[in-house]
Amino acid sequence: MTFLLFFTAISFLYFERFHPKDISSSKWIYFGTGLWIFSLCVTFVLSADPLSQKIYGTQGRNQGFVTLLCFAFLTLQSMRVSTAEFADKVRKVILAVGLVLVPYSCLQYFGYDFSNLANIYNQMPIGTFGNPNFNSVILSFIGIACAWTLLYQARDLPSKLFFLGYLISICFLIYVTKSAQGFWSLAIGCLVIFYSHIQARLSLRLKGLTLVTTLVAFFSTLLGMFSLGPMSQLGEIGAVRVRIYYWLSGICTGNQSPFFGVGFDGYGDWYRRCRPEQAFLWDPNRVTDVSHNIYIDYYATGGLILVISFFILIFATIKQITSIYKTSGDSTKNASLLISVFVAFLAQGIISINQIGLAIWGWILMGLILGYPIENQVQNAPKTGRAKSSVVTQQNSKSIFKFILAILAIGLTLLPPTNSSEKFKSAIEQGNPIELESSLFDWPEDRARVRFGIQILMNSEQVELAKRAIVKAVEIYPDDYFLWQTYQKLFMGTDREDKAIFELNRLDPRIEINKNNSTESK
Repeated sequence: MTFLLFFTAISFLYFERFHPKDISSSKWIYFGTGLWIFSLCVTFVLSADPLSQKIYGTQGRNQGFVTLLCFAFLTLQSMRVSTAEFADKVRKVILAVGLVLVPYSCLQYFGYDFSNLANIYNQMPIGTFGNPNFNSVILSFIGIACAWTLLYQARDLPSKLFFLGYLISICFLIYVTKSAQGFWSLAIGCLVIFYSHIQARLSLRLKGLTLVTTLVAFFSTLLGMFSLGPMSQLGEIGAVRVRIYYWLSGICTGNQSPFFGVGFDGYGDWYRRCRPEQAFLWDPNRVTDVSHNIYIDYYATGGLILVISFFILIFATIKQITSIYKTSGDSTKNASLLISVFVAFLAQGIISINQIGLAIWGWILMGLILGYPIENQVQNAPKTGRAKSSVVTQQNSKSIFKFILAILAIGLTLLPPTNSSEKFKSAIEQGNPIELESSLFDWPEDRARVRFGIQILMNSEQVELAKRAIVKAVEIYPDDYFLWQTYQKLFMGTDREDKAIFELNRLDPRIEINKNNSTESK
């Protein structure tokens, strides 16, 4: 999240230097981003979650107000700086990222990770994302850039062999991550590149046939996930089945507040109450804090208003892509890379988490496509002479002022969680249980810190401090199943245990908990 905030702040430095482009769909762009921001603000006000969760989200997800607001700013600024030359720089950046990520992922796979990152996935390469699924998606984006470069840029044999080997290495790493979404994303991106390459030579009838074929394949696959249609066997695959359960739970969660959602990162508190009966029967101990579908995540977070605003932006982007495909030449050729990676991002979002490291690519690419220059577009003419110099000077002073404000905003946003985390770490290192109990609830509260700290107090037999902490914790997080489990353990055999049992049954109605059925941490 720090990177995302910093990137947004830097963009403010240039915000006034670029005139808004004359884009045919600009009204949809500004309406979509405006509606997105409006929805976030209303959800922020209506949500009953702690203030810290509203601002930052939960640890590991971090999909709070600040993050989702920055996404919209990234798109608007990317739209303003987009050019054909900039698109080629993006390609080079993606390939350069791969030159670091691919060797590093290979070292992880072969057991030579010099960074000693915690890897719980049996040496599957996690890259810098801590998860092989996320790593496989980023690798697929790099693979798409390799495929595009092979088709358009690699002229001599050494270059072709280099990028072919680069692409093969990426395919190998995606394979050893055992993550289907990486190949799914790579395949779709390469198909878009192929279509972009030949679409100018296709007749209107063949373009229509391609569209129909694509839609049939997409909906056949989607129905197959629900064990329907000619690909019904897909629904029998465990990884697919569990995602269906997550999706259904996410839709149910959003339905609790259909217009403005249940709040930032609120899905995890609702999963047990919303999971379908089949999910409980299949594996009652399997839980999650995210629906594994970015569109359903947005619905659960901010309801219909938020997800509709996102689809408005996608609609505006598709409209711009259609306009780009009506032209030809090197400019359109460069745009095909942005389009292919963006479509791959949207496709993998059907089965993936809205992880920040992935999400920023989607929002930046959307802005670059929306602002991409088209031959028949009229750009705002720059002023000349002294008037131009005066305007530039005023814009520079305003930009510097905005940049300073942005840096201050970053400091005010990042300083509190950094300070509270350092205090918590210091209490653990000193072995001081009183300081530890005090540091658990420093603002901004962190649910993971509270859970971990209470467990430390219990393990060190500081029962009274743990009891005092858990009573305060369930007041702040009344829908946290894990905390109520801990509450029951600490107050077992007392009148307070009945309260814990009542709350546990409320949060997971399908498991009947009583004093003779002690719960275990899930």
